Formats: sequence, structure tokens, C-alpha cells
Amino acid sequence: MREEICNHLETAAQKGDSYFQHDITFHNYIAGCSHNLVIHSFFPAINQGILLQEHVTQVRLKDTTIKIHRRIFQALKNHHPSEAEEAMTLHLLHVKERF
Repeated sequence: MREEICNHLETAAQKGDSYFQHDITFHNYIAGCSHNLVIHSFFPAINQGILLQEHVTQVRLKDTTIKIHRRIFQALKNHHPSEAEEAMTLHLLHVKERF
């Protein structure tokens, strides 16, 4: 997995820059790694939800997003699917709370 995707997101967030595009890149990369066309087909809608949430509420859980994305990345990199699933579930719960 390309670690620079996480690194770019973290750097942008730490600088206070918009990290929306890096967030989208992360999600799309994960979807592509799944090799599941159904999952991959959901991501345009998910990306629109991220954009809408960011622009409407102006709230981003920067620290939480970075930590969860890094946790997902590490689990996938280390071939620990159960840890990746747990981190993804936690990420979805945080997103649900925001909406």
C-alpha cells in the first residue's frame, strides 16, 4: 500500500490546509485495493458525502480521521484483515455520528 497517501493527508491537516482531496484519494485507494466493483462503485457517493459534510458543517474531525486512516493503513499493510475491519467499522461509526 502506498504510505505516501497517508503522509500527504497528515501533512496537509497538520499545516491547516484542506485535506479533502487527500481524504478522497485514501478512500479511493482502499476501494481499489478491495478489487470489489460493488464497493468501488459506492465511492463517488461517499466522496460527495465527504464534500457536502465539509462544506455544510465546516466540521472535520481532523485528528480522528488521521488516526483512523493510519490505523486502517497499518492493518492492511501488515495483512491483518480483522484489525482493518475493526478500524473501518470505527471510522464508519465516527462518520455516522457527524451526520
